[in-house]
Amino acid sequence: MSKMLAVLLLCTPLAAAADAGYEATPGKAFFPAWGQYAVPDIPYRSENRSVSLADLAQRDLLTGVWDGSPQVQAKRDWYEANFYATLAA
Repeated sequence: MSKMLAVLLLCTPLAAAADAGYEATPGKAFFPAWGQYAVPDIPYRSENRSVSLADLAQRDLLTGVWDGSPQVQAKRDWYEANFYATLAA
């Protein structure tokens, strides 16, 4: 208990020093003044779409499982034979 009290007493000046530069209104410190930067009048647009099963089939992504890099695909048999040897890598 006395060790914890000593640590708390040692950290108290740090907390007080860290709080010394804090502004009461942090918005003024982080955001620019109103009208300081020009904003274009172009309306914001985004194109969102749902992916259909037909779209996934066309791109050969039906399973959602990645088959690995070309190196892994070329050495598939070796990786299967040495599965436990590659776990640490």
